[in-house]
Amino acid sequence: MACEDRRILSITVTGDLAGITVRDLMKQKLGFSARLMSRVKYRAGGILLNGKPARAAALLAPGDELRLDITDPDSGKCVWVRPEPFLPPEILYEDEDLLILQKPSGLVCHPSFGHYADTLANAAAVYLGYENRAREIHMIGRLDRDTSGLVVIAKNSGAADSLFKQQEEKAFRKVYLAGAIGRFGGDIVIDRPIGRIPGVLMLRQACPEGKPAKTRCRALAVSGNEVLTACTLEQGRTHQIRVHLASEGHPLAGDLLYGPGGAREAFLATGDPGVVRIMNEAGSGGELHLCAYMAVLRQPFTGKILRVTARYPRWAETFGPEKPVRRKVEEILTDGNPAGR
Repeated sequence: MACEDRRILSITVTGDLAGITVRDLMKQKLGFSARLMSRVKYRAGGILLNGKPARAAALLAPGDELRLDITDPDSGKCVWVRPEPFLPPEILYEDEDLLILQKPSGLVCHPSFGHYADTLANAAAVYLGYENRAREIHMIGRLDRDTSGLVVIAKNSGAADSLFKQQEEKAFRKVYLAGAIGRFGGDIVIDRPIGRIPGVLMLRQACPEGKPAKTRCRALAVSGNEVLTACTLEQGRTHQIRVHLASEGHPLAGDLLYGPGGAREAFLATGDPGVVRIMNEAGSGGELHLCAYMAVLRQPFTGKILRVTARYPRWAETFGPEKPVRRKVEEILTDGNPAGR
């Protein structure tokens, strides 16, 4: 691996860090997983204290210069190949640790059956220089194939550990824009467990035996028989926004799975899971009105607050200009409380 390909975290020890060990700093202050700590400890030159190799048990003193090599090894689950044709990903934000991309509707996030190279992860891997390498891609929350919007990728395990912890602490939050069919106003909170529909792998339903799921929705604007809705998730179950709003009688426009005449209705009528697969592969002919629109998070190591916004979806333009919508979504993220608790 080339020298310039390495991620070295440099830390100047100040008073609040003095007296603790390197191990405690990695675990308690940086939130490193046990796997990453082990990788750093046993890597040649993984821990340098004032320019010299050090052990994880070393005590830190004010003014010490600590360098941690947190570079990921080439040991991922798959070797990344270049999509053909290759379209460079649209970058919304990038620094040493983060890459935030715009995912178009219709693009799969990660390799799966029938999609081995034509994925957002493959495009990101080629952009990052991982082509024909087994480097891990840390995608922090995937989007459904038909959902558009921002996708956050951590460039190393340390950044990934931080972002997963931020998710648990609700410091990393997203707001989705959804176009829901039918009229409603104000705020609604949908608190219904979500589980699989027996007999078909792809579909989900709101059901008592499912896993806890809560979605908070705020109506922003109306166009015809569709409401532009800002949604935030407490858990992030598969198809959560789509299932929850459909359970309220407000399926998303363009939803080939849960919308009127969609795959869910076809499966319940026929009991044939093949119908779902065929309808999903055929597509709806339109765009799902769902977009991961805005996120707020902390830079994993500097602590800087980042607010990143995806491209305003074309389908949302019928509700009016972006500026007032963006302002309302920013208010939701600032409050951290989109529909009351």
